[in-house]
Amino acid sequence: MTPASISELCQRFRIAIYQVGEVYETDQDGRPIPDGEKDKWFVSAPADMFPHGEIEAIPLSNTEAEAEALAVSRLGLRELQEAIDR
Repeated sequence: MTPASISELCQRFRIAIYQVGEVYETDQDGRPIPDGEKDKWFVSAPADMFPHGEIEAIPLSNTEAEAEALAVSRLGLRELQEAIDR
C-alpha cells in the first residue's frame, strides 16, 4: 500500500487547518489577537478524536503545510494509520 501523504492523513483523521485571523478576533481570554499571530495557522480536530490538550499543544505555524506536518508528527497520525492497516 502506498504511504498516505500528510494532507491525506489529516483528512482521514478529520484534522482541519485554519488561519487564526480568519477564524478569531479575540483570544480565549477576550483580548484582541496580536497582528503578528493573525497570519499564523492552527490545527483543529473534533473534540472526541484525541485526548484533551493534545491539539492545543500543537504550536501555531507559519504555513498551512507546516501546520499539517506538525499535526501528523505530534499526533502520531502515520503510526495510527499503520496500526489500522495491519
